[in-house]
Amino acid sequence: MRHQNILIIGGGIGGLTSAIALGRNGHQLTIVERDPAWAVYGVGIIQQSNVVRAVKQLGIIDDYLSAGFGFDFVEVYLPNGDRAARLPTPRLVDGYPANVGSGARHCTRFWGNGRRRQGRMCAWVLPLMRWTMTAIT
Repeated sequence: MRHQNILIIGGGIGGLTSAIALGRNGHQLTIVERDPAWAVYGVGIIQQSNVVRAVKQLGIIDDYLSAGFGFDFVEVYLPNGDRAARLPTPRLVDGYPANVGSGARHCTRFWGNGRRRQGRMCAWVLPLMRWTMTAIT
């Protein structure tokens, strides 16, 4: 495969995962992110087994798990504190949890390290204040 110069719009989880995968294939990457502070939004994220499988395939699962907490079930509680249900979730990768939860700061730090994993193959362009696309008909 011929190496390409690839522009990735967005430095979130999807953009950084793409950068990790494409960078490993030798492509030259530029990531454009509109937030110059790369601020953390929200309190955290829970990712299911399909994400665990994807990060295993990318070869970054140990770093990924160190940024979160793995679990294999979900418990539902009533307002009075009684447990209403315990729902197992299937594992897609042997030896690894079905789900991973992490606080927003840890999650952002982990995915941001994907940029450093790519070394010279990845550059950041900050900030992107406005993007305009024109349809070609």
